[in-house]
Amino acid sequence: MYPTPVYATITPELLKNRPDIQQTDLQISAADVNADIASKALKPRVIAAGSGGLISGRVGDVFLPSSYTYTVGATASFPIYEGRRNRENINLARQQVQTARTVIDQRLVNAQREAEVALDNIRDLETQIANQQNVIETAGKTELLVRDVYKKGLTTYLDVLDAQRTSLEAERQLAQLQGQRLIYAVALWKALGGQ
Repeated sequence: MYPTPVYATITPELLKNRPDIQQTDLQISAADVNADIASKALKPRVIAAGSGGLISGRVGDVFLPSSYTYTVGATASFPIYEGRRNRENINLARQQVQTARTVIDQRLVNAQREAEVALDNIRDLETQIANQQNVIETAGKTELLVRDVYKKGLTTYLDVLDAQRTSLEAERQLAQLQGQRLIYAVALWKALGGQ
């Protein structure tokens, strides 16, 4: 009726499409970039700048070498007084990376648990559905036998109604099991991030 999921076990690769896992991956990347920025703040900075142009009072003298102008400059800065603060920023950035990695590990464990629970529930329900289909088959045969016995006049119609009630109850239970299986299939789909 419904295909059984083919996952023997839920691997972390199957969970990569979950939004919470993707969010944590991006947070790790951002924390790594912040750590790089903080470590570069300890190094000296050198900035070189320059500009050039033409200056002339008359249009005819614009292309003469004496009308050319230029400026060249350089600045350098050293983090002498900011050293301790920069080192603390590096430590903070590294701690943020470690925290983000711990969070993604926890989220992967929770996601894997959710997916495996849903998969186990689906497998259990499939066994119950197969058993319930056997019950329905047996109840149908019983109903036919009771109806034949009634036609021969050996029992009352109450027994026929009771056999029909048993058969309908078995079909109702099958429908409930199939509904529960669909609920667990959606839970598995959600746990896998929509795959």
